[in-house]
Amino acid sequence: MLASTKDPLQYTALHYDSEFNGLPVDQGQGPLIARHLGLLEDLLQRARNAHDNSLAVRFDLHCPNTIAISATLNQGNGLVSLFWSNLYEQLFNAQPAAPFDLHFAWTREHDPHTGQATYKALILLNARAFHGLYSNDQAQDIGTSEHLAGCILRAWAKSLRISDPPPPELVSFPTDPLSGKIQAMLLNRYDHNAWRELFTQSSSLCKYEGKPLGRVFCAFRTSNRQ
Repeated sequence: MLASTKDPLQYTALHYDSEFNGLPVDQGQGPLIARHLGLLEDLLQRARNAHDNSLAVRFDLHCPNTIAISATLNQGNGLVSLFWSNLYEQLFNAQPAAPFDLHFAWTREHDPHTGQATYKALILLNARAFHGLYSNDQAQDIGTSEHLAGCILRAWAKSLRISDPPPPELVSFPTDPLSGKIQAMLLNRYDHNAWRELFTQSSSLCKYEGKPLGRVFCAFRTSNRQ
């Protein structure tokens, strides 16, 4: 079921059903934006077609509450664009075993009480390039790790002009509630259920609540350039 709500500068079709194009969504997030769900579905299909095995990682990029960062955020999404450029650089510098072939989606959300902005992101890479977020011996020192988690943290710190070593609280990774370890998801191209589960988990990026719609900047984007 779709409904329309009038944002300051645009109409947004909202999705309330438990499935989108036959794929289950996270209804606990409230209404989702149908257009964003479509872009997410297309992104996952492209990543699935690209490699036999993919690595998927969700994370949040936190914006320090400083005058300089606030001014940058008010000007648009140059900060997150800089992050993706820096992440590409970090991934190349890590000298992966195979081309990493980065696919990504991000959304910008604002806390309704403080107005503080956070970028929530999903990345998918060739699992032959990065097998996980970090090795066990580097789990306590992510900032200096040459593994994926370190690349993400340093890329965001560089975007914020924060010098090394970057404080780990700049980036939040989902953790397993039992082990406390940071979670990543390995997906085989032919494992239909795993990709359905990833879509369900990632559909939270498409929620309507908290998005700064109708402003001068984008609130959701993927690496699919069409």
